[in-house]
Amino acid sequence: TQTTMGQTLTRAAQWTSVSEGGQGKLEFSPLNEVLLNEIIKFVEGFSSKHQQEAQTVFRSPLSWDTQIEPSAFSGAYEVSDTKAVSEAKAPDGQSLLVLEKGGGKTTVSVSSFDQLLAVLKYSGDKMREARAC
Repeated sequence: TQTTMGQTLTRAAQWTSVSEGGQGKLEFSPLNEVLLNEIIKFVEGFSSKHQQEAQTVFRSPLSWDTQIEPSAFSGAYEVSDTKAVSEAKAPDGQSLLVLEKGGGKTTVSVSSFDQLLAVLKYSGDKMREARAC
């Protein structure tokens, strides 16, 4: 049986017990820190070594809560007080990165490795962002 990368990582990582929200959280442990560092290195390396492939659009975006402010983004992003949206678009016209503040939280969705790398770059704390993702 084939497994996805996410399923493999889920098994390898160490999780807390299930919380009220119905999900465990990633523990702060040496093993998890190693896994997260490897994920960060992979994203950085993949995006620099395989620039064309890094622009490939994911079937489904990765989405998570973040502490990044929309104002952290610059360059190829349309930025307002409550939103940052990439100028880069998927074939269907959707932005490859959407960061939105609302309802007391900020959520980011990315649809390519190069936009995932941008999130890490603008986060200020790659480890915290990788843990949140």
